[in-house]
This record gives sequence, structure tokens and C-alpha cells, in this order.
Amino acid sequence: MLIGKLRNNCAVAAGAQIKITAEDGKGNVVDTTDGWPASPRNIGPGATYAFDMGPLMTYRKGMKKFSVEVIDVRTWVPR
Repeated sequence: MLIGKLRNNCAVAAGAQIKITAEDGKGNVVDTTDGWPASPRNIGPGATYAFDMGPLMTYRKGMKKFSVEVIDVRTWVPR
């Protein structure tokens, strides 16, 4: 599992693409993955969205540190 909570600090509903980077004990990058945790759904202003990105990254014994950054933001338009 690679679980977390994404909080929308924007004034409008939006979705965020995040990038997760795993490092070993020496700071070397072991793996990276990115995705849209809420898929094509907006997260309301001030709301949080719980996610599990585990299926996108296979855990390896050497992984010691994980960092998460928002790399894109989009407001999804309902169809």
C-alpha cells in the first residue's frame, strides 16, 4: 500500500496529478510513479481525498523514503 490524503487548498474544485518518488537510504531514486488519485473527479475546496497509489509502485526492500509532489492541476468538467 502507498496511501495518503490529498487536500485541495484551492478556492475552486479541482483534481491534482501527483508524483511519488521512492529513495533508498543513501538518497538514490529507486522508483517513481505518477497519477491522478481522484481520477476524473474534482476535490472540493478545502476537502481531502484518501488514495492508495500502491498498485502503481511495487515495494522494494531498499525503499526508505517517499516524497510526493503535485505536478499538475485540472478542473474536470462533468459530461
